[in-house]
Amino acid sequence: MNITEIIFKNFRNIEFKRIKAEKINVIYGKNASGKTNVIEGVFTLLNGHSFKKSNVVIQKHNTQETLLKGNVDNRTVEITVNKKGKTIKIESKKANIMQLKENFPSIIYSMDSFLSFKDKDYLFSLIDRNSFVQNRKIANYLIEYKKTVKVKKNILTNTQNPDEEMLRVVNKKLYEIMNEIGKKREESVEYINQNINDILKKFTDKKVKIEYKRQKLQNDVTRLEIVKKRVLNSLNRDSVNILFDGKNIFNYSSVGEKKIVLLSLVVAIILNYNRYKTPIVLVDDIEGDLDRDYRGIVFELLTSLPNQLFLTTLGEYLYNNANIIRL
Repeated sequence: MNITEIIFKNFRNIEFKRIKAEKINVIYGKNASGKTNVIEGVFTLLNGHSFKKSNVVIQKHNTQETLLKGNVDNRTVEITVNKKGKTIKIESKKANIMQLKENFPSIIYSMDSFLSFKDKDYLFSLIDRNSFVQNRKIANYLIEYKKTVKVKKNILTNTQNPDEEMLRVVNKKLYEIMNEIGKKREESVEYINQNINDILKKFTDKKVKIEYKRQKLQNDVTRLEIVKKRVLNSLNRDSVNILFDGKNIFNYSSVGEKKIVLLSLVVAIILNYNRYKTPIVLVDDIEGDLDRDYRGIVFELLTSLPNQLFLTTLGEYLYNNANIIRL
């Protein structure tokens, strides 16, 4: 996988920018210069959506069209956002998010998303991405899950007297989908736990373990859902935790330790992916809170991979063999 060029127009703080890309691309600038916005733009081009909250407006000027356009593996990919909505095109033909993900895989290291752990979305997205490597069904299950939950919410909130039997049928379908997603996530976490410590040992002798627990579904909650007018069984109740040296990483570890654990997790998924197709790797905000030795190991590890790399920096990772993108 390789991007040779990407155009940003009216995206975040970027009026217009054309970037030529090589294998190793270092995005250099001061704080608040827009480094993360470039990473987000590349991710959005390859996935059809941001890795940030979906309700965040990406347009710098909301009265003008936003454009992301790139050459990826010698194919033109284009995303436009305007008053009519979002349009995705591959080689001038309309496409969807699934087609982007299947054709142009990517992995994002986002420390900000990792630290904002309350919603669990980012960590689950990595776990699901690892599942997607070997079995595309996880994506179909997740899409079907969202559609089914939407149907339930409409029945519960937009109907004066919800049909209890219809809700039972919908619940049965929903539980079957959730069970399949849960099984795929368990398999993914098992794989990650088998491989993550081989990468982590480049930094420390401490061990890491990911714990994933499925929500115990409440039996026959249909009547209670009608009373409360809300969905009671959902994937939001699944839990995921990371133990570093036997302790909860979010309560007991430094930011530097969190960074190397997240990097080890991301690299484990990259290595799994590389057996099938080499995803583009996007790394945002890794150099701070790491000492010079650790930063050297990080850069050596990332640049040793066969994957195309986009990396933000305040200046630490500037070196002669990289394509420097200055902001």
